[in-house]
Amino acid sequence: MASGIAPEHLPLIFERFYRADPGRTRGEDPGGTGLGLSIAKWIADCHAARIEVSSLPGRGTTVQVRLSLLEVSEPRVS
Repeated sequence: MASGIAPEHLPLIFERFYRADPGRTRGEDPGGTGLGLSIAKWIADCHAARIEVSSLPGRGTTVQVRLSLLEVSEPRVS
């Protein structure tokens, strides 16, 4: 089901326990607790990564995590 996230909800989706549709109950739709994206952002922040979300209502949502490459020096040979 590709529902997407309405633009007014996007600034809030990384807040703990935030659910765009609080009317959904666990019985109707086993939706999440609102922790997944806040945990993903915390992990991304710990690794100096960026997490980006783009969404079109009625079309779906894309979440991207961008990690920096670690520059590795040449191994030393003794």
